[in-house]
Amino acid sequence: MQLSLIYLALVAHLVAAKQLPSDVEKCRYHDDKCLLRSSNWVIRRYGKTGVAQMNIEPVDAIKVPPYELKRGNRDQPFWHDWRVSDQWVYGFENTTLTKIQGFDRDPRRSQVEIHGRVPSVRSTARYKFISKFLTLKLNATGRGTTDFQNFRFIAKFSLTVDNKGYAKIYKLSLSLGLDRWIQNLDDLFVGNTDLTVIANEWINANWNEYWVDIEPEITEVTRRFLIKKLNSVFSTVLYKDFFL
Repeated sequence: MQLSLIYLALVAHLVAAKQLPSDVEKCRYHDDKCLLRSSNWVIRRYGKTGVAQMNIEPVDAIKVPPYELKRGNRDQPFWHDWRVSDQWVYGFENTTLTKIQGFDRDPRRSQVEIHGRVPSVRSTARYKFISKFLTLKLNATGRGTTDFQNFRFIAKFSLTVDNKGYAKIYKLSLSLGLDRWIQNLDDLFVGNTDLTVIANEWINANWNEYWVDIEPEITEVTRRFLIKKLNSVFSTVLYKDFFL
């Protein structure tokens, strides 16, 4: 999921001058309308298939590296840790970008801003949940599903460039938003299906409070993932070759 915005790397690859497929519209610097139109077309055209000759994978199923989310100090009465692995995120092929601006001829002057939304970002993952509340301890392992409904993002970043002309992100901020978060965690209470059902119902009824609590960590995981993917693209194509 979460973070998952890898399709931006797909767009970046496809606009490279020497690798541009003949059916992709090419744009000039600061032509924000053209960049928005072309990027959305690229997502619709190549989101599910990728581009095999360029080693670009489809973005309808994204593998997320393992990560941990920790809340609270273990010396306090309440704390909990999430360890997430084997996570797959689905739905980014349905992304619609709503704003792109800031790509300058000189990458060092670029102040890029990209807005987008996805109707539904779904994921499956294996989780390990460790928690303590007063004297109650919980240690659960299982599989879970999530659905971020009307998922929205705003990415802002600056660029630097090396002496060969390859750009690199040196500062990126990311904000995420959504209208609803639906979760289903299997085996949260092993041997007690009824309690697991009750816990899932409570989580979904109070999703907004939980999202506010955990959103900064999810955003940071996604931000680091996005920087890595975009820099891997910028390191292979000269910045000037991304544009007319």
